[in-house]
Amino acid sequence: MFLPEGDMVVNSQTIHRFRPGAFYQSYIHQVPILPFVYLLKPRMLFGKEMGPAWMKFTQVVGEPVYPPPLRDDGTFPKKELDNYAESVASWMEECISEYHAPEGD
Repeated sequence: MFLPEGDMVVNSQTIHRFRPGAFYQSYIHQVPILPFVYLLKPRMLFGKEMGPAWMKFTQVVGEPVYPPPLRDDGTFPKKELDNYAESVASWMEECISEYHAPEGD
């Protein structure tokens, strides 16, 4: 399992820029990336928000995202791999946005 974010902050729902290693490995071995995201929400007790030690975690696993096909000349398709990583990050950001959207929207 790879966690491609270079930086992670405790209890943060911000997706940081990905490092390319996981996507390069996926391309070289022609295996999909299985994206997942942890959604955090504070727990409530008697109508008050509890502290950060009492967060509720929900894990959402997405559909596999497949790498571009191998090139015959053996070169890395940098632009395509950047788009590949961006598609995974976009899915994660959409999941977080939907989860934290006000109810009724």
